[in-house]
Amino acid sequence: MKRILLCSSLLVLSLLSLGCSQQGQTNSLASDSIASTDSLEGRQVLIGKTLLLDYGTMKAEVRYDSDSVYWRTMTPEGQLTRQDREIPSYEALGGDRFFVTWQEADGTAVTQIVDLKEGTVMASILDPAKAKSGDRTPLVLVGTAKEVNQAK
Repeated sequence: MKRILLCSSLLVLSLLSLGCSQQGQTNSLASDSIASTDSLEGRQVLIGKTLLLDYGTMKAEVRYDSDSVYWRTMTPEGQLTRQDREIPSYEALGGDRFFVTWQEADGTAVTQIVDLKEGTVMASILDPAKAKSGDRTPLVLVGTAKEVNQAK
């Protein structure tokens, strides 16, 4: 039941995001909105942060920049499996929560809800290879999100 509710929520947010982009909202405008809204309210911002996302079965390190998302996925033991740079869409949801979505070069669609205050992330990943075989069920992941300390 929890998974159905989560999938439904992610689907609604995806459709809302699609509607915003069709109304002419650009990635940079969305990013500016996040930065200005959060700085005015004294909230944390997502732009410029690098997070370690731990889903249990997979880990990812993601850097959220205004015009790019740099990501790499790893096994639970930390062995690199994939990495790339994507062009994201961002939306501030309030309360230090952010909706992030992008499409990878191979067609994989990724949607995340990142909660900086709670240190959590929910992701929906739709693999085009599975979709071609008739399985259009997204992989839904729930995990922790911890900021990576950039100062070494």
